[in-house]
Amino acid sequence: MNEDYAGLLKALREAPDESTESISIDRAIHDGRRTIRRRRVLGTLGVVGVVAAASSARPLFNAFREPPVAGPPPGRFQPLQIWGREFDVGTAGGFQPYQYITGRIFHMVALTSTARPTNEATAVATLYAPGLRSAPPSAALQLEPIEGRPVYVIGEDSGATTVTWEYADHSWGTVAVYTDPAGRAARARHVAESIHRRKTPVALTVPFTVPRRLFGPEDDVVLVRVPYGALDSEYEVAVAAADPEEPTVVSSLTSAGIHRPAAHEKPNTTIAGRPAIVDGGLNATVFGVGSGYAADAMAQAPLDVKAIAAAVTLTGGKGTDEPLR
Repeated sequence: MNEDYAGLLKALREAPDESTESISIDRAIHDGRRTIRRRRVLGTLGVVGVVAAASSARPLFNAFREPPVAGPPPGRFQPLQIWGREFDVGTAGGFQPYQYITGRIFHMVALTSTARPTNEATAVATLYAPGLRSAPPSAALQLEPIEGRPVYVIGEDSGATTVTWEYADHSWGTVAVYTDPAGRAARARHVAESIHRRKTPVALTVPFTVPRRLFGPEDDVVLVRVPYGALDSEYEVAVAAADPEEPTVVSSLTSAGIHRPAAHEKPNTTIAGRPAIVDGGLNATVFGVGSGYAADAMAQAPLDVKAIAAAVTLTGGKGTDEPLR
């Protein structure tokens, strides 16, 4: 089981405040991976606990217009799609993408080594929605521009180097590299250079459904994780209710998904008569879903994590963009 993002939700919930300027999603991914080594379940998508965008109003999905590549004027925030991959990411800097995460505030890509690929993120790219972030302070170290747009080093220590660049007008992204310190800034810039926003997003689906009745009445999908490339086979959705006063913040997080279990994953109980793993009462995995998959769920009381994991059902075919049914 992929452990890249375990503990990300915890890392973000312990952030000093809820402004996107104070939260490093890239850093939370990396630090969270060391917080709870055992569990992945929606670690990637755990950012929704602090900064996920509103998605409780389903009509917004159907009415969403294709965003202009140039981005909005200053002071206006334009959300990204949840059920559409809006960025293409190449192989660059010694990395290749293997996971893509979508949300209305940001899209995120996990990358691994090209030479020795694993399901472990050694670089993370985060593309923030147009109008959400601004240029860094003028004191930041500037690198060679990308297509005439500025690139800066905004963080560098023994654990990671992070660069930020303007991928479109008033639209910023970051790339964090966690490998050997030699040349990390240049490698991060190469990754950024390989990322381009699409004029027409690629539609996304997940190959499972789960009953809506198992979630809160105001809950809806706020983030989606899908494979990007041939290295990964995990799909997950994060479900939450958005704060009506502050639509970029949600009050709770639940997740459901599927993955192909690794050999080291051993059942410690049964759920609905099937072998399962229950970890701390908040995470559950049920084996034998079909097609070699196991089902995952993460939930906090009063929701029933075991019931959610047991109810995950494969769709077959092309999948769905309406997994809550």
